[in-house]
Amino acid sequence: MVLKRILPFVLGSLVVSSCGKRSRTHVITDFSQPVFDTLVPYEKPLKPYGVALFKVQGSVNDTIAIRFLGLDRKYMGSFSDDLKMGTTV
Repeated sequence: MVLKRILPFVLGSLVVSSCGKRSRTHVITDFSQPVFDTLVPYEKPLKPYGVALFKVQGSVNDTIAIRFLGLDRKYMGSFSDDLKMGTTV
């Protein structure tokens, strides 16, 4: 009886936790050229949900501006920031 209650929960947890993850990392050493990245969605996603995770860290002797999904941030000196933005379709 306990197995009948636990089995759907375990199977559901496995499906959710096993979703594929794609990531890209850009290391910027030359600030004279902009870096552009395009996120291409899966053709047939398992679930209609998207997450963009943006991590920026470093040290600059000037100000850098980053525009990300409608969010504008400016960084000076030493910095570390994580932005997580999700959308449900």
